[in-house]
Amino acid sequence: MIDQHLGEANLAYSHRTLEAAAHLGVQVVSFGLHQALTEEQKKQLWFWTVEGHRDPPNDPVMWQLAVSRLRELGRHAKDLGLLMSLEMYEDTYLGSGESAVRLVQDIDLPNVGINPDVGNLVRLHRPVEDWRQVYQAVLPYTNYWHIKNYLRDENLAQNRFVAMPSTLQGGFINYREVVRLAVSVGFQGIICVEHYGGDGLTMCATNQAYLREFILPKRANYQAAASRVAQSRHEL
Repeated sequence: MIDQHLGEANLAYSHRTLEAAAHLGVQVVSFGLHQALTEEQKKQLWFWTVEGHRDPPNDPVMWQLAVSRLRELGRHAKDLGLLMSLEMYEDTYLGSGESAVRLVQDIDLPNVGINPDVGNLVRLHRPVEDWRQVYQAVLPYTNYWHIKNYLRDENLAQNRFVAMPSTLQGGFINYREVVRLAVSVGFQGIICVEHYGGDGLTMCATNQAYLREFILPKRANYQAAASRVAQSRHEL
């Protein structure tokens, strides 16, 4: 969206994506600020083990460009009756809980929320923000959700960090705790399970079953809390 060379083309493509989504009856479209993998990232088994693109920190011009272009998309989405969600991703303006919330607040549209893909953050082989703190910040603004999990080990004394994909129940993030918090602050959106490596289809099916059987509310008529963003097209 704010790529130095492809930003305007990506913006135009995103507008066409919204039109296609509305035509197909899609309810929500997720966008992000992550850019193409570097050549060094493409050489790795797991691309997140080496540094990729970084949005320039403390750059008010680039920040405002992100806000204005995402607001433009958000207004288009609202006109089409769509929700729009912004995916968290390392080293972008959506790369921390505080920054993601500030971006959505600056965009200031009820149909634009956060896709809290915190798995993108905990997999990094370096110190990361505590996942509980991230979720506490962003879940009140969440309207769509990529869910995946990773095993993670940290050896601070030797500055060593390791992460690799896992099942939801076997990983670093406690989704029983996180989903409970999400419901308590009004999340009622779509959940999309993701996985990297191996038999991804079976892993996603396993994670779907885990959510449905053990984690998600069992009653269809429970009282949802109020969210800070729209949770369905009927709220636009």
